[in-house]
Amino acid sequence: MSISRTLLASLALAWLAAASPAHAQNHTCPTAAANDSSNKCASTAFVAQALAGALPLAHNDLYIGNASNEAQAAPVIGDCTFAFSSASALARCIGLSSNGQLLINNSGAIGGISIASLYGTQAANLVLAGPSSGAAANPAFRALVGADLPAPSASSLGGIESITSLAHNWVAFIDTSGVPHQSQPAFSDLSGYPNLTALGNSLGSNVSLTNIANYFDGPSVAQGSTGTWWATGQATVTDTTGPAQFYCKLWDGTTVMASINIRSDAANASYVAPLSGFLASPAANIRISCRDTTTTTGSILFNATGNSKDSTISVVRVQ
Repeated sequence: MSISRTLLASLALAWLAAASPAHAQNHTCPTAAANDSSNKCASTAFVAQALAGALPLAHNDLYIGNASNEAQAAPVIGDCTFAFSSASALARCIGLSSNGQLLINNSGAIGGISIASLYGTQAANLVLAGPSSGAAANPAFRALVGADLPAPSASSLGGIESITSLAHNWVAFIDTSGVPHQSQPAFSDLSGYPNLTALGNSLGSNVSLTNIANYFDGPSVAQGSTGTWWATGQATVTDTTGPAQFYCKLWDGTTVMASINIRSDAANASYVAPLSGFLASPAANIRISCRDTTTTTGSILFNATGNSKDSTISVVRVQ
């Protein structure tokens, strides 16, 4: 309830009249209605009625002036904030926590002072923290440094150092100080092997070399045009007329990977021409082709040994 200034004045006059010896008389006044703030005299019954409604205060209540300039009982919230059901503003408090942190009750503003004006405007990426090193000191706004981050462990996150990569090295491990370590992997570090594509083929019959100016194809494989290939093989050549000179090459019909010059010393003698090499993105089938530069009676043999593998080629994709 509210006690107006007029009522307080009437209460004071009534007390003076009752206490003054010159006016110690037994006057009778009608008891006015509660909350009557007119100039009527206040009877003791009216005063008792008014005080009975205002006192005693509830626990943690205070009398405080409200927006109508009247004394009003208000509860203390959080030991410092006063709330009124009809007031347009609330009292707020500033305090310190046990660790010295500034605390602001209610909406964060006290008499027009906001948190922003208490801390000031700060640049991006700054934090309120103690010193980055050395003895303890008052906190200030600063950028984070590496020492602010915890060291990593097997069960928790933490800061790690940067590292300059070394050729053919990987990060082997990061120690508990956050330092990464590099090493060159060993073959035993690999858990598997590459899935290589390997192809091979052998002649199924002899190939006649009927033109001394031309190459005739021997064994070949259809490996496709993708990737880099390692090819190796051999061609077994002979001439039924007599000594002869043979040229053989390993190629894809366009690019020669390897070549060899073979000379036979007698008729029907067989000689092996071994060839090998690398080729990226073959234009066509990789093959071994031979040419008899002496006569038209030369041949590439397929079974001089009885194993049907005398002229064979094998390729492996390595990339």
